[in-house]
Amino acid sequence: MNPSLSRDAVTYIPLKFHLIANAAGLGRVNEHKVLDQLANLNSFYQEFAPDIQFYMVDGLNYIDNDAAFSTHFTGAGQAQLINNRVDNALNVFIPLDANTTSGGQGITLGYYDPNSGADWVVIRKADINGQSETLSHEVGHFLGLLHPFNGWDFEPFDNNTVNPVGTYSPSVGFPSLIPNEKQNGSNCETAGDFICDTPPDYNHFNTNWEFNYVGGAKDPDGVTIDPDETNIMSYFINCNPKSFTTDQVNLMTVDVVQRIANNTLNQGPASFASVGDETALSFPLDEALNVPHNEVEFIWDDVDGATAYLLEIDKFSTFNIEPERYFVYGNNKVISGIDANRTYYWRVRPFNAYDTFSPNSETRKFTTGNTTNTNEIAALKDWAITPNPISTNESLKIMINADQAFEADIEIFSLNGKLVQKISNQYFGQGQQSIETDLSKLNKGIYIVSLVSEKGILNKKIAIQ
Repeated sequence: MNPSLSRDAVTYIPLKFHLIANAAGLGRVNEHKVLDQLANLNSFYQEFAPDIQFYMVDGLNYIDNDAAFSTHFTGAGQAQLINNRVDNALNVFIPLDANTTSGGQGITLGYYDPNSGADWVVIRKADINGQSETLSHEVGHFLGLLHPFNGWDFEPFDNNTVNPVGTYSPSVGFPSLIPNEKQNGSNCETAGDFICDTPPDYNHFNTNWEFNYVGGAKDPDGVTIDPDETNIMSYFINCNPKSFTTDQVNLMTVDVVQRIANNTLNQGPASFASVGDETALSFPLDEALNVPHNEVEFIWDDVDGATAYLLEIDKFSTFNIEPERYFVYGNNKVISGIDANRTYYWRVRPFNAYDTFSPNSETRKFTTGNTTNTNEIAALKDWAITPNPISTNESLKIMINADQAFEADIEIFSLNGKLVQKISNQYFGQGQQSIETDLSKLNKGIYIVSLVSEKGILNKKIAIQ
């Protein structure tokens, strides 16, 4: 749960996540990891740029396309990105990898191309995991930040570099050569990233300095530089935690204001509700056996502040072998096509468009049988329960109209999945009949009345007042 939703000055920026798979729908990033990454992004900006936060706009978008998944930088891949992007939001495309044809250093984790004019970042699948800094870094680029080593992007400082460095960096920038920043800051407004509280940095990529750069790079005046190893816009890979400087935050804030004023970025709601703790699962019962397999209804408790839930079902408790995942806008969902005679695991995670910090529920399991859950039992013409709602001093009447005789159990469950009352092996003859049961020992609340036969199960809800 996010502890600082009450800030009055927060601007919420809309993000549209595009989860890309191959044409068969395989290889897509896990939705849980997307929620985790959004929480990670908001946590980082909350600490260093607290007036900027992010939220999902209109859920997730799914793209099943080989080119977009494996070669997003090709014409066919770019066409998919262009056709799927949404206006007035930062689009986050998540293909298999983020490599491009432009080259660069090693494997590209993600990128934003300011020269393209596109309103998107591309983040490789492996870097959407709730821990990666890549999205926070690329959002920084989207909001106007350059690398502190601007001018050294494709030629990092190494043992072969002339030292002291010359007046200009190795890369040609626009509109002219990019000066190398000096350690004394005298040219900070016209060199490097053009920000004065980020010290000189000549791209000491893939080094392991443990917060203490001792590579010996010297600026044009021959002074040894002291880069900021913790700046998130740098490439000091193993120096954590990362941070922004004050001037970087100010520049991003100006960029946000300009984008909103230019109608290229929508401003989100003034605030979002905070989501409560994990939800409690109701149905199916934990360790339940012989659950009808053709239609399984999953029910859980509402959580304060949550507007959606991520429902996960798998045959394995790790939820990473054959998972089925659903965004559900409510506290129940009926799933069809579940295999007979198999054990399944399930869990639910509450969230809203901004607050994705809440954890999963407990994991429950159930085993399906050969019976099917159906909206009718062949022998049954109609059935009803009355009164409904019912008071604690009344008896519940279950009325049956049968075309032919059949046997069934009548089971009553609380919404936490507990069987609270049962009438076993009840015989119903042909025609109309009724039975009564005393509910005086049950607490007020909502219950499920189930009619359970060999041919199927029927359910009705009842309220005890």
